Amino acid sequence: AAYGIAVTGEMLITSVLLFVVMLRVWNWKPVSAAAAVAPLFLIDAGFFAANVAKFPDGGWVPVAVACTMGLIMQTWMSGRRLLAARTKMDEIPLAAIINKLAQKKPPTVPGTAIFLTSDVEGAPTALLHSLKHYKVLHEQNVILSVVTANGRCELRHPWSIAFPQQPLLRFHFVSQGPCWIHTEAEGWQELNDGDLVLLPQGIAHRLASAPDVEGDSLESCQITKLGSNVCEVVREGTGAPSTLFCGSMALGAHALNPLIALMPPIIKGCDVAGNDPIVGPLLAAMSAEATQPQMGSATVLSRMADLLAARLIRCWVNCSGGSTTGWLAAIRDPHIGRVLAAMHRDPGQNWTLESLAGVAGQSRSIFAERFSAILGEGAAHYLARLRMQLARELLGQSGMSVAEVASRLGYESEASFARAFKRVTRVSPGIVRRTNSGRTDMNFGF
Repeated sequence: AAYGIAVTGEMLITSVLLFVVMLRVWNWKPVSAAAAVAPLFLIDAGFFAANVAKFPDGGWVPVAVACTMGLIMQTWMSGRRLLAARTKMDEIPLAAIINKLAQKKPPTVPGTAIFLTSDVEGAPTALLHSLKHYKVLHEQNVILSVVTANGRCELRHPWSIAFPQQPLLRFHFVSQGPCWIHTEAEGWQELNDGDLVLLPQGIAHRLASAPDVEGDSLESCQITKLGSNVCEVVREGTGAPSTLFCGSMALGAHALNPLIALMPPIIKGCDVAGNDPIVGPLLAAMSAEATQPQMGSATVLSRMADLLAARLIRCWVNCSGGSTTGWLAAIRDPHIGRVLAAMHRDPGQNWTLESLAGVAGQSRSIFAERFSAILGEGAAHYLARLRMQLARELLGQSGMSVAEVASRLGYESEASFARAFKRVTRVSPGIVRRTNSGRTDMNFGF
């Protein structure tokens, strides 16, 4: 009795879930989905009805187990929501933590720490725990918020796909080859199974199953949307199969832009794996997840890609410490680094050469000379570029008016802000707001 109820009940539930998948994932029309599922549903419903009579004779057991498991899962989901709400309620503003650290700086240790967070306004939990338990900070600390758009690609040789230039960071993970990548600077490079390629500036490039494959194969691919920012790309054929996981990342911290601009146009995970013991196992885990996709694989791969990108950025920073000039040298300098942190923390503050020198703990002349020697430009010019960079983001993505952006960045009038914006960017803020209105396009790259 218990077996009959359990099996026929599962068959009936599977038919209902198939109907839901057809509607929400495969984007079938309701009439077509109902016509396809109706015969299966009627057969399964008949079997289930025939076993209902056995309910008093032990058929209630699987129903009781199912209800118990459902209650446990619902309690867990509700608990997660309550915990997230409580964490949000107890969240400490990031600005408050930074101000407190500026007043009383804890001991530092060599290296770079990257804290991933989904909320750029609050202090990351990992950062708070690190301060609470270890009482130290790394020399460089990056708070990174990542929004990803991903696609799983199953392609058959011969294939070739071009990726245009974009402002977002882009990555490709090769679970199974053959796969080659072409950039204007590096030419063709072969990617092996388990390779991860990071393109920090999102430069134009091409992926192909072989260097001699021409054209663009995207038109012959079947693209299925699996979620808000996830899709699957399949190209049928008889050639050698290639399985890729591709995506784009929007780094939710404008302070990272100078760092991204300094990075090489293409970074291969296997090239830096020897400098970070975590990269190798992460690549192996991504390969295992991609070759045997299961429920939630896209989400798991997306989170692994976020973590790998953070590790690769940190590894590159740690391995690029020989320069005595430039942005990396500036953030390592104990005096100039404090000034840069203050500028990026509050770009709308009424900063003067005297106030910045006070933050650095130096005289105005020594500070001005040191700042220019390391960064190649004066503090006022750097601050103006930083403000205009942030203004571009606010005008293009947040929907703020020109007057609101001007006030937020410390300008007394909209006119003075507009003049400064046009002097630095060569376009007016109104044009930027009209042409880039809305959120960043998060298609995964095609």
